[in-house]
Amino acid sequence: MSAKKILLRIGIGIATFLLLLFITLEVITLVFSGDIKAFVISQLNKQLATEVKVNGAITFSLFNHFPSASITFNDVVIKE
Repeated sequence: MSAKKILLRIGIGIATFLLLLFITLEVITLVFSGDIKAFVISQLNKQLATEVKVNGAITFSLFNHFPSASITFNDVVIKE
C-alpha cells in the first residue's frame, strides 16, 4: 500500500470523525436544549435572592464558544 493511500484513508477517517462529532453535538443541542434551559433558570432562582424571569428567547449552543456550552438570555427581568 502506498503512502498516498494511507494518508488518504487517515484523512477520510479524521473527516468522518469530525462529521460524526458535529452531528452528535447538533442532536444533543436539539434534544436537550429545553431541559437545559429550564435547569439553568431554576438554578439561577435558587442562587439569587430575587426571582429571575426571561421573557425573550433563550439560546443554547454548543458551537458559539466551543468547546464550552453557552446560553444567551434575551429580555431578562429581575425583580428587586
